[in-house]
Amino acid sequence: MANVSLMACPECDLVHQMSHLPATGTALCARCGAVLRQGSRRSLDTPLALAFTSLVLFGIANAYPLLVLQLHGSWQEATIPGCAKALVTLGWPWLAAILITTVIVAPPIYMCGLSFVLIQAKRHRNGPWTARIFRIVLEFQTWAMSEVFLLGILVAYVKLTDMALVAPGFSIYALAGFIITVSAVASSLDPMTVWDALGDRA
Repeated sequence: MANVSLMACPECDLVHQMSHLPATGTALCARCGAVLRQGSRRSLDTPLALAFTSLVLFGIANAYPLLVLQLHGSWQEATIPGCAKALVTLGWPWLAAILITTVIVAPPIYMCGLSFVLIQAKRHRNGPWTARIFRIVLEFQTWAMSEVFLLGILVAYVKLTDMALVAPGFSIYALAGFIITVSAVASSLDPMTVWDALGDRA
């Protein structure tokens, strides 16, 4: 049966055979009436462009200082990798590992994996690893916590202004743009559209 896949109802777990759904259509569960999925006119171009933009912003955020401090006549710059190194120096390697995982490693892995899947979906090519990578990407999204890190930086900025002259670095603006772009990717991406383009939901 061409272009037909199986989908379990999120409410009652009844398994349905799903085929192509029109953009204005809605699929309901035959047992409980829950919405299985809704048609979508979303394009893959928007999340793909945003994903590339977020990668550029992430690179800039890691290349420039977050904060520049002047204390006792000397200048110090705080960068994202430098924060992880400082935590190790202070005797908190476990906290540095959390920072590296959630702020340095998870965001680019998520965006690179998503970009690869979207390119494959636009080309309607489902390689042996594409569907698996997309599942991992969807799971990995929860491990990217750049917004929590940015909130901590802003709190530190407010507290440090009482002790030293502190100026925000270029990185903090890039990091804020990265967070906004990632949120835009999440809101513009329809996973079911990607699965349809890949032609495989197994």
